[in-house]
Amino acid sequence: MSDILIEETVIERIQNLMNFKHWSIYKLAKESELPYSSLNNIFTRRTCPSVATLEKICKGFNISLSEFFN
Repeated sequence: MSDILIEETVIERIQNLMNFKHWSIYKLAKESELPYSSLNNIFTRRTCPSVATLEKICKGFNISLSEFFN
């Protein structure tokens, strides 16, 4: 699997979870205790979050990393 495909898959999964919960980037930032600008960059620049950032995102969604990737 190429790196670009992996990045897109991770970003799409975050977007799907946000849509499911009816959350904005701002709401996800608050729940994940991450700066809004960091999350916004993930979506505007289409960059994959680091593992540490992804763990915080999962914590915000109240799911584990394994649940994120299922």
